Amino acid sequence: MKQEEFFAELEKYGGKVDEKRLIARCKLASRFFHVRFEDTNDPLFDSDSLVEDENYLYVSFRALSATQFFWNGMMLDFSKEGVLKKAYRLLKGQTVYSNHDTRVENWLGVVVSSKYDESIIPGINARLKLTKEFNQKIIAGIKEGAIHSASVDVVFQYEKSHPDLDDFWFLQGEEVNGQIVRVIATNIISFGELSLVWQGADNLAKRIDIQASAQGTRPDYKGGERMKIQKQWLAKLGVNASRFGDSETVDISDVQFKDICNEIDVKFCELNEEVLKLKGLFKLLGVDPDENNVTLVKRDMEVAKKVIEDMRNEALKFAKLIEGEKLPEPIKETILNAGYEQALQLRDAYRAKAEKVFPLTCPKCGSVVQRAQAIRCDDINPGINPDEYIIR
Repeated sequence: MKQEEFFAELEKYGGKVDEKRLIARCKLASRFFHVRFEDTNDPLFDSDSLVEDENYLYVSFRALSATQFFWNGMMLDFSKEGVLKKAYRLLKGQTVYSNHDTRVENWLGVVVSSKYDESIIPGINARLKLTKEFNQKIIAGIKEGAIHSASVDVVFQYEKSHPDLDDFWFLQGEEVNGQIVRVIATNIISFGELSLVWQGADNLAKRIDIQASAQGTRPDYKGGERMKIQKQWLAKLGVNASRFGDSETVDISDVQFKDICNEIDVKFCELNEEVLKLKGLFKLLGVDPDENNVTLVKRDMEVAKKVIEDMRNEALKFAKLIEGEKLPEPIKETILNAGYEQALQLRDAYRAKAEKVFPLTCPKCGSVVQRAQAIRCDDINPGINPDEYIIR
C-alpha cells in the first residue's frame, strides 16, 4: 500500500514506474548552454551561440546528463556507459512545448538536431528551432536568460542498484552496502516532447556564458586535460580527498573530475533532502526554524530522551522483578526500544504485578499494609498524582 502511494505521488509529476517490466517514465529537467554541432554545415545549426533569422530562433540545450540526481524522491542514474550515447538520435524531431502542456496549439518549435556530447560531463544536447511568430515573450525570455531550463520526457528500462533490498523505493539516495540506492537506466526506449520549464533538476548541466562561447573561449575537453585542485576545497564539499595522496594540491584528470562532480552532486542531493525533512519537521511543530528555536527544540529533545530513558529503566526494573534477572531477550528488546507511551504501559503493568506478588507487609504482624507516600497531607495538591510519589 505504501509503495502504491509512492508511485501515485510520482504520477502527479509526470512519472510512472512499471515494476514488473522494469520500465520507468520521467520528465527530467536540465539547464541549457550553447554547444557546437558538427553534423551539419548550416550556420544556423552550427553556431556556438544564439542564432536567429526573420522567422526562427535557434538555441541549444542540454537535454540529459550522464550522471546521478534526485527527481521527486527517486535517485536516478543515467551514467551507465553507452546508454545516452546509443539513444541521442531518438530526440531529433520531437516537438518543443512549454511546461509539458502538450495541447496541439501550445507548440513552440522542434528539435532539429541532437548530439551526444563527450565533454567532461557527457550527455545529450539538443538544438531547438523556435518559431518567433507566436512566441515573442518566450523568445525574449531566452535572450534575456530568464528562461534557461528544459525538461525532456523519457521512457527507459532500468535495474535496481540493490535488487533484494527491502523498502528499495524508500531508501533512495541512501548508502547501503557501500553504494547509493538508486534506479539505474540501462536502455532508453524513447523520448517524448521537450519542454521549456522554470527550473532544472540536472545540477551538473550548467549554462556556459554566451559571450565566451561566441568568442571561441569555451574549453574543449577531449579527455587529456588535467587540472589542479586544493584538497581543502574538496573536503569542504564532502569529497573523500585522502585517495589523492598527501599533497595539499592534487592533479586530477578529466575522468577523475567527472567522478568528483558526481560525488558532489550526490552529496548535494542528500543535503537537500535533509533540509526538506527538517523544514517539514519544523512546519509540523509550528515553529520557525531560526537559531533560537532550533536551540530550544534541541534542548527539549534532550529532555524528552532523558524522560523516555528513565521510563524504560523503570519498566525494565519491574520486569526483572517479575520475570527474574534472566529476562527473555525479546521482552528486554521491546522495553529498551519502546516509546514513552509503550514504556509507561509496560512499567505500570509490571508494577501492578509486583504489588500483587510482593505486597508490602508489616514486619511485626505480617499483615498487608499500604505503602506510605512522600508528601504531607496538608500539602496535597488536587492536581498531583500521589502514585508518582510512592516510596519504592
